[in-house]
Amino acid sequence: MSFIVWIVLGSIAIFALSKMVNRRAHVLPLAAVLAIVGAGWASASSAANAPDAWITTKAKMALLMAEDVSATAVRVDTTDGKVTLHGTVSSADEKARAERAARSVEGVRELRNLLQVVEKPRQESAAIADDALSAEVEKQLDADPALRDSKIAVKSANRGVVLLDGDARTLSAHLRALEVARAVPGVKRVASEIESPDTLADDEIWRDADGVARLTGTVRGQPDRLTALTLARTTDGVRSVIGELTVKAQ
Repeated sequence: MSFIVWIVLGSIAIFALSKMVNRRAHVLPLAAVLAIVGAGWASASSAANAPDAWITTKAKMALLMAEDVSATAVRVDTTDGKVTLHGTVSSADEKARAERAARSVEGVRELRNLLQVVEKPRQESAAIADDALSAEVEKQLDADPALRDSKIAVKSANRGVVLLDGDARTLSAHLRALEVARAVPGVKRVASEIESPDTLADDEIWRDADGVARLTGTVRGQPDRLTALTLARTTDGVRSVIGELTVKAQ
């Protein structure tokens, strides 16, 4: 999508939002508007110009593939190349590992680590045979509608470490495959040899497969967050909304 079209889409969205928001006496920040309409373009060729959505996606992937990081409990927010990690981890060491993984992503200018250390009772997961684990991951990958246009399989499974291989149609599909595999009980870490584009298409920035909209960014208060969620839910084609908006501390 060209830069001109990007501006036009943003302007349309701002106008539509202003009509909604003014009735509530709240103004939605431009960053959230752009996150909703999916405005922007993606190119990893220049770290200085890496879009926030691309950085967030790559940071999530790095966390999912990091050793001894419970990535499913770590959330990522990026604004102007400044990454914020928030959520919970089980130890100070895990918090540091998560930070190192996120910092390794190209385009990260600054990183704020707001992860909270919450000690959890140590539970030894039951050992799962490699072939059974591989079969379960394959089953979950095949069942996920977001991956129907991709060809991703388990290349190997060894003591809880699963290696994925194949071709993902989009960078978002690559991320989704990592998320699906990591969520399978018994999987301790995910590695990837998946081939995928290294850029985000315009529709990927704001919408997942099957009409699932994912909102990211920072808003000034809870009313703005609710307004953004409401607008997303009433957009044609959106069936459900994943709200990852961060409310800025006053």
